[in-house]
Amino acid sequence: MIDRIKRGILSFINKEYLIINEFLETIKLPVSGKISHFHDIFIGMEESRLRNILEKYILRDHRNPINKINYVISVNAWPEIYRYVIQEGIVVAVIVEVGINSNKFMKIFNKIKKKLVDLFADSLSEHEFIKYPLLLWECSKHFCLLQVLYDEDLNINPIFYDYNYFGREIDGTFVRKPNKRFTVLPTIAIVFAKEPEYRSLAWLYLQFDLQKRRNSVAFLNMPNMFDK
Repeated sequence: MIDRIKRGILSFINKEYLIINEFLETIKLPVSGKISHFHDIFIGMEESRLRNILEKYILRDHRNPINKINYVISVNAWPEIYRYVIQEGIVVAVIVEVGINSNKFMKIFNKIKKKLVDLFADSLSEHEFIKYPLLLWECSKHFCLLQVLYDEDLNINPIFYDYNYFGREIDGTFVRKPNKRFTVLPTIAIVFAKEPEYRSLAWLYLQFDLQKRRNSVAFLNMPNMFDK
């Protein structure tokens, strides 16, 4: 990771470069064999060991969300959220959601996409999907996927903070904008797995969870929802 002093300077003089560079560091995590910037966590780790490491940081613990997934453990590491996918007591995939703290999302996404093409041209494939394509590639024996979740700021009704739809803290659900309690950053999700089956399984969970978020935010932001 970029050291604090350099990061502070870049955040003022070239914020776009900083965002793209740190995003690419996340993309390259499989090269190190670890799926975390901060802890020695890897795919294939036992669930009990993972929980021991992350005990103080777990913000969402989603039990049996879809078929074949026992748990999804979510940890806030702003501007990222790590979601560790557990099957039969083993970490089988990781979803990393990265908040893009910029009002130039399309420009940044296109630069990230170009970097991915340059880095993984031999295995990269592009699949049409809603507004932005799904990108799939291989890196250091990991099967990877990228999906855009939101491409603009998302506003949350303040009442959401007392709403138990997700069971735990909102920081384990959305990447929030700094100093804006009720605003979510544009977000890109990356999936890492060592088997194509688990990449697909993690992606299915992501669609399920994303739809829950969209539905609840839309419901809570409805005008006059309590004027009855």
